[in-house]
Amino acid sequence: MANVHTYETKPPAIIYGTAWQGSGMKPLTCSAISAGIYGFDTAEQQKNYSQALLGDALRLHIGNGLVSRHDLWVQTKFSPYDNGFSKGTRTYEKLEDIAMHVHHSVPLSVLELWGSSPSSHEGSSSASASEMYIDCLILHSVLETLTETLAAWSAMENFVPHPVRTLGISNISYARLRTLYDVVAIKPRVVQNAFGPENGFDNAVRTFSQEKGILYQGFFIIKRNKSLLKSTAVQEVANTLCVDPEPALMSLVESMGVSVIFGSSNEAHIKENAKALARVKAYRDEGGHEWWRRMTESLKQTMYNGTH
Repeated sequence: MANVHTYETKPPAIIYGTAWQGSGMKPLTCSAISAGIYGFDTAEQQKNYSQALLGDALRLHIGNGLVSRHDLWVQTKFSPYDNGFSKGTRTYEKLEDIAMHVHHSVPLSVLELWGSSPSSHEGSSSASASEMYIDCLILHSVLETLTETLAAWSAMENFVPHPVRTLGISNISYARLRTLYDVVAIKPRVVQNAFGPENGFDNAVRTFSQEKGILYQGFFIIKRNKSLLKSTAVQEVANTLCVDPEPALMSLVESMGVSVIFGSSNEAHIKENAKALARVKAYRDEGGHEWWRRMTESLKQTMYNGTH
């Protein structure tokens, strides 16, 4: 197998995180798409995600011609633990179970998202064969041992390039990411971690990712960075562009090479955030480069030195 990431498609700068949305998943997805958000993060993990409802909404929009499958970035996760993280209950009993669990999980994700399994394209509610792919399959967490983690990764590699285009890893330390990268055949295209002061804003992982061409995604941008909302940079961006501090912070973090995962159970909030993010991007793209660079550097100073 080639020593590659495979597809070079990049996720959008802003990704809608679908955890904990429950029965509201379908209308929330519709609101996100109508607001111009085309990236979606889910998991084949019923405790926290409603993957099938996300799929219903995506197929509805594609079927009605409101969006093209190729405009979307849809990533899902294989979860070796019932809550996605290593502190949860294992979904496997022994090493031999891991590959079997992966080989059950991935086709189920394709079925829930696109209305069919990779080998069966029947049914009016199904996407076409060319649309039935997962942009990135993410290992939700490293497993208890490197051997177990590699067993899961190897099983995931079997689905590349179809129906899975790229692979990713979540909730991983710098040391484990470096080890994983060195030994696997298909390199991670995406790393997805919490972004906040408790892990030094994941600086080591982000630096390594940049060096290796890995795309970094951050979650808990707002939840774990409340103090940054009051920073000089965020307040100046918010006041200058007439946006709330939350989208101002997300935009600044995105300028640091972070794809921002944000979630909301409020349709109006999704649309307001999307509108504000678009306003910031337009200003930045239309000539505010130097000012934006200064704001980004100011926020970095606050993050790492505690100065406002």
